Amino acid sequence: MKNLIPTIFGFVVLLFSSTALAEDGLNIGNTSWILTSTALVLFMTIPDYPCFMGALSALRTY
Repeated sequence: MKNLIPTIFGFVVLLFSSTALAEDGLNIGNTSWILTSTALVLFMTIPDYPCFMGALSALRTY
């Protein structure tokens, strides 16, 4: 089950990547969506990093 989700995600990305490459020029909707999704990923990643490092240090101290 763990390998099934990345496989499906990879297939969907490959399926729709040709559609994204077929467009001519920049589209304001696509550009705004990429910037929005990048901001969302950063908002999820930045607070999670200290939690991850805190868990690693807690494991090393015993």
